[in-house]
Amino acid sequence: YCEMDYILNDEVDDQFRLHLTFDSGITALIEVGTVHFITGTRWYMCGTDGTTRIEEINTQAGETVLLRSWDGKDTKPIVTGAGLTKTMAPRIDDSIARVHLPIVHPDYDEFYHNFFDVVEGKAEQIVKTTEALRVLRLIEAAFKSAELGQVVDFE
Repeated sequence: YCEMDYILNDEVDDQFRLHLTFDSGITALIEVGTVHFITGTRWYMCGTDGTTRIEEINTQAGETVLLRSWDGKDTKPIVTGAGLTKTMAPRIDDSIARVHLPIVHPDYDEFYHNFFDVVEGKAEQIVKTTEALRVLRLIEAAFKSAELGQVVDFE
């Protein structure tokens, strides 16, 4: 399911939220916006055993926080306007492990060098044609979902 917003221009989407449900039952939410006034986390992934985030896309510095235990002592209650709660409380340090992500220095020209080498018959494609076509079909399904306002099956 996809929602697209046209805030500054009626012809170009300024942001979208794409909800994906895989055959396995795993879900993903991909959100991109160009009309945000507060900088937020650039990328994050949440799972039952941990969360990974990258704060700044230019530095790629980030971390993974892994859950060590689901026992009842994983959070310390906090006081909110509604009273004592553990729902939004931060985890106790002993219940998690923090792993810093390595900073990667990608070669953004690698794709184009590979394309040239493939044309010259010197290399195999890094990005296969079938993979690129699959992404394009997903993008088309997202546009169709946004237009219809309903879930669209993909593949």
